Amino acid sequence: PPRTNHLFRPTAYRRILQNSYSLKIYLLIFFEGVLLTGSFSFLGAYLEQQFALNNFLIGLVMTAFGIMAITGGRISGRISARVGRKLTIVSGLIIALVADLIFAKEGISLGPVVVAVGLLGLGMLTAHSTFLTIATAFAAEFRGVAMSLVAFSIMIGGGIGTFAGGRIVAATGLVSMFQLYAAGLVLLIAAVLVNKKY
Repeated sequence: PPRTNHLFRPTAYRRILQNSYSLKIYLLIFFEGVLLTGSFSFLGAYLEQQFALNNFLIGLVMTAFGIMAITGGRISGRISARVGRKLTIVSGLIIALVADLIFAKEGISLGPVVVAVGLLGLGMLTAHSTFLTIATAFAAEFRGVAMSLVAFSIMIGGGIGTFAGGRIVAATGLVSMFQLYAAGLVLLIAAVLVNKKY
């Protein structure tokens, strides 16, 4: 018989989302998108405002994010094998928290900011790769559905994080936005820690 494409079957989504554990993971991924993708979205504006960098130099600094993001994706599995998935996610979020705190520091010089850009990439992909591993293990039969829900959760979260960040920046400035998102990461880390099953 022909294979059924589960991506277009509402029952496949319903079966995954009716599971309280999988729903919690997707909510955590959603808030990861709000806080980490939201922070990332304003790095170019931050570099231009704080250091008057042109587009070429901003792009050069942003390569630190890309390089360290690749590193995070590659090492997350090895870290998880040693310390477990929960601590791997928490480690990634703490690294990203440190990055936001550096961005939020008044009068910071360019060198630490370049390091922080790299840390944001490292932390984001260390956490997200582990979330992705967990999510794709929910149901082997519906792996494509699980992957699509991961993408949906982080992209919707990122869109909301960017929109909310824009409102915060307009009202209080970039530094305040990074401070608020750092506080949000503290709450997200706490939420990961209290969830027992990973």
